[in-house]
Amino acid sequence: GDRSAGIDHREHQERAGDDSLPTGVEQAPHVQAPGDRRFRSDRHLLSASVSELEGRRPADSERKGAAARPIPHDPLEKWASACGMLRGMSLAQKAARGALWTVTSSIGGRAVGVLGALVLTRFLDPHAIGEVAVAVVLVMSANWITLWGFGQYAVVKGRGVDALEVTFHATVFSIVLGALSLGAISVVGGALVARLGAPGAAGYVPWLALAFFIQRIRVVPERVLTRHMNFRPSGHALMVGEMAYTATAVWLAASGMGGFAIVIGNLVQSVVALAIIVRAAGVASWLTPVPLRRERIREMLRFGVPLGLQGIASQAARFWDRPMISYHLGAGAAGAYNMAYNLADIPAIQVGEQFALVLTPSMAELPRDRRAAALERSSRLMALIIFPLAIGLGLVASPLISLVLPHNEWQ
Repeated sequence: GDRSAGIDHREHQERAGDDSLPTGVEQAPHVQAPGDRRFRSDRHLLSASVSELEGRRPADSERKGAAARPIPHDPLEKWASACGMLRGMSLAQKAARGALWTVTSSIGGRAVGVLGALVLTRFLDPHAIGEVAVAVVLVMSANWITLWGFGQYAVVKGRGVDALEVTFHATVFSIVLGALSLGAISVVGGALVARLGAPGAAGYVPWLALAFFIQRIRVVPERVLTRHMNFRPSGHALMVGEMAYTATAVWLAASGMGGFAIVIGNLVQSVVALAIIVRAAGVASWLTPVPLRRERIREMLRFGVPLGLQGIASQAARFWDRPMISYHLGAGAAGAYNMAYNLADIPAIQVGEQFALVLTPSMAELPRDRRAAALERSSRLMALIIFPLAIGLGLVASPLISLVLPHNEWQ
């Protein structure tokens, strides 16, 4: 996302993935992730591992007094099921480990991003960053208009024998609709930003649209990893992407590139994060062609359109104030406001949204009668962490700004 412009446009979205195990848990022999180059050539080893588990599972279930669950027939589901049984971790343990990893990775990566944003204020004035912020909000809005819960649909419905069909449908519609909306905004965006009081942002719009489209390609592969409760590649993508963005943007800003330093930094970040996710998820797990079915499309739209409307409303409430401030008060005021919002939003973004990313697949695994209690408990725990952070940040706002921002118009 555009860290220095204070915009978190990671689709809030569609996170997670992990083809490696948490510390202290040993990988079972011969079981490889779907993205592993050896996966296709060693399917007989995977089948042998699953067969062995199937052979001894009734006795284990009988000993524990639990009913045996059938092993899925889809190869990817077999892999995930085998890894889950061999690790011996409950859903709660997986969710807790995933939350710990994603929050830790987020804090590390975001710390780098926030530090980079503060360094950029030494090279860019509020007007330059305000113009970038207006362009980012415009492109992000075009992206969200056609982001109709495809990633969530792949997590919730992409299980069992329908996994490949669900995943491919979500991939096709996410990429095609994204290409249409982002292509349209790259054509008309220049005229729109000029009317919003940021004419210098016209050149940023096409490149930001490309960065968003690259991010959009990564949506479904990340969700495939999330579906199997694997979160580490997403953490790697976040942390390494933030480092790549910060290094690129600061270097270019110091070289006199102005607002384009932020735009190019976003492009580099998007490419790096996509490469990490695709390497972890592979290609076959989300891009294996299957016939498109009208019934599946209707079901996906019924599931996703309400989520899309909610997402647009959330984005409007959260980000559309930047263009309005730019329209009435100028890009400089929008840039200063954007920086303040970015700093104030740290508790909600760095902690709250990371827990939400982990809870999505966890809730999908729970029986319906347990979801309400789990949601209530999770909300209490998040409030216990986030509220003190937010209140504390507000209490130290004045000395913090005096310390971290230059003593010029940024103050």
